[in-house]
Amino acid sequence: ENKGEFSIEAPDPNGPIPSSTGFTEFFWIAPEWKIGTQVLDGIECDIFARSWPVDAPAESVPNTTGGTPLQVYAAIGTQDALPRRLETPLAVHRYVISPKASVLELPDGAILALRRVDESAKEMSRRYAIPQ
Repeated sequence: ENKGEFSIEAPDPNGPIPSSTGFTEFFWIAPEWKIGTQVLDGIECDIFARSWPVDAPAESVPNTTGGTPLQVYAAIGTQDALPRRLETPLAVHRYVISPKASVLELPDGAILALRRVDESAKEMSRRYAIPQ
């Protein structure tokens, strides 16, 4: 989080975890797959749906359930365009995006005290430096 990178924890340590670089599992998201909007965990999201598996043409996907064809669903935040949820026939992944940590500002007195300690350490280093 401190490096500005995303971190994803999988509920099953032995199972596959989604990519944290670029969220490649959402490569199929496009305007034509949007089916509506919904509020998830208090965040308004655009909902996308496509036949499963997403890398195969819709006509070639076998319907093994005998009912509706298998689908993959994705929820993408409307305001920030960050992923919130991915539902496939194999698993459901929930993405929790943490806000960036704000940088704390020290009071003026503390900044001055740190500068004094730093100068004192440099002076002591110069005083006891042994020429080589």
